[in-house]
Amino acid sequence: VELAGGEDARPATEWPASRLDAVVRQHQAALNACRRGSTDPVSVTLYAAPDGTVAAAGASVATAEAVTVTACVVREVRGWRLPSPGSWFARATIEVR
Repeated sequence: VELAGGEDARPATEWPASRLDAVVRQHQAALNACRRGSTDPVSVTLYAAPDGTVAAAGASVATAEAVTVTACVVREVRGWRLPSPGSWFARATIEVR
């Protein structure tokens, strides 16, 4: 993911997944609806913008059957409001189960 930053461009700060536990819990019902009973975890990598919006999110798909579930989960994550990472972007990978 390319993040525009001009001359002071630098890599995103790495966040542990645990930093987003409260946000995941807040959206668990919508994530469960996306999963439609699937038991396979979905690994989502997201970038938090300084204002707390999700600047980018994506996930890889292990099977053809997982495409719909994964697309739904990523759409949901892209609408989240996150804690501000400060003055620069942060990156985190979460497992949606």
